[in-house]
Order: sequence, then structure tokens, then C-alpha cells
Amino acid sequence: MISMTTAHTKMTLYAVTGMGEIHAFDLSGPVVTMKMITGTSECISAGSAYIVQDPWGDLLLICRIFEDYDLEPDHGAPVFWKTGNFNMYGVDVVASKLKEINWLSDLVLFLGHNQSSCLNAKEYPDLKANHVYFTDDSFFWTRGMKNNHNDMGILNLDDNSKEELVASQRCSNFPAPIWVTPDLEKMNVASPGD
Repeated sequence: MISMTTAHTKMTLYAVTGMGEIHAFDLSGPVVTMKMITGTSECISAGSAYIVQDPWGDLLLICRIFEDYDLEPDHGAPVFWKTGNFNMYGVDVVASKLKEINWLSDLVLFLGHNQSSCLNAKEYPDLKANHVYFTDDSFFWTRGMKNNHNDMGILNLDDNSKEELVASQRCSNFPAPIWVTPDLEKMNVASPGD
């Protein structure tokens, strides 16, 4: 997962690997340079890693943990994985350190195959603060494995309760779903009375 920030004329692209390493790529010069921010993270055991930028420009490392999975089933049986929890860390880019966080206050996370995002629920009143909206995006898709159920929902970080996002029978299990973020500035929205 990647996140891009710009400060003055410096443009930095942040990426997280499957092992939880965070890399910063300086795209502002004639030559792209890379710096490792953090090394391998123990937060990745079975799951996915995301790097997102909060509304104030700080980076967060989010680790999705599967609570239930069978990736080596008996012959003919389907594989499956199910999201259990998310481990969250604030990223100190200067000190190259992670600080564990347990709640998001008024923030909301959207995690999935496309670019993940972190929004302020105060600006989007229909969203639930301190919640994670997630879609099925396991790297096992890239290995030809298909989940026998849809692993998507909404996790309440207050009590770790989950609610189903879409009824499983209404979704295809391939390809994996993505979040669609409309750009209202580019939409041709008619004003009232037109």
C-alpha cells in the first residue's frame, strides 16, 4: 500500500511491504532515492499491511490480522480467511519508530485493494468514528486462491465488534472488491432548479 505526501517542493512516496517495512521514496529530485523508515514489523503474522496518512499529514501503519484461516485445506476443500483485528501504529518518520495506538478518536479508516484512506468523521457525518471499513484484499488472491466467503465489514474499535458490510450472498467472490472514491470536483453535478 502506498501514500504520497508533498511538502513545499519535496514529494515523498511512502510504501509498506508485505513484511511491514516502511520505505520513503523522494521523488522531487532528478534521481529517485529510497530510505527505509522502519524495518520488518512483528505486527504482520497472517494478514495485510497498509500505510495511510491521517488528515493532518501523520502516517499510520495498519496491520490486518486474520483470526481464522485455512490456507492448506484438504483436497477439493476451499481456502478461507477471516479478519479478526487490526493493529495500529503511529509512524515517527524522523526517529524511524512505531508507536502503538488503540483508537482513532474521530477518524475512520477505509482499507482494501485500492489506496486506503483515513478520513475525519466530523467532515462525513454518515461515517462512524473510530471504525475501520474493510474489504477482502488478501494477497492470497494473487496466488490463485479464492476465499469461500466475503471478508468485508465494519470493525468498531471501541469494542472490536464487527458488522457485515454487504450480505455475502449478494457479492461475487472474485475479483476482490475495492472502495470507490468519487471526486466531486470532477463530477458534473446539476444544481437545484436545473
